[in-house]
Amino acid sequence: MRTVSLNIKKDNVNDFLQLLWVELSEKIGSISCQHFYLDTDDKEIYIYNVIWCVDQLSFITEFNFYNHTSKGLIRVDVCVKDKKNQTIDVESEKKSIIGYL
Repeated sequence: MRTVSLNIKKDNVNDFLQLLWVELSEKIGSISCQHFYLDTDDKEIYIYNVIWCVDQLSFITEFNFYNHTSKGLIRVDVCVKDKKNQTIDVESEKKSIIGYL
């Protein structure tokens, strides 16, 4: 996974995620996703795990947004995998996801 530092204040987290989803859906295609909340060793931080997919594309993207309960989003880990063989797809990652964060 590639890590991107974030500094999205708690009050702006939902707006940020909504804008990110709109941007990705307009540039890449309709989004289908599953999401989960994962605990960490730090009780103030939880992970918002999102598995994001577009039927027409050859890759799947997984986001792990680290949300600090008082600070907001502090980082995201992103991994783009080829759908067929589940290997990391660096070229799709560069072209499609990382540039928007």
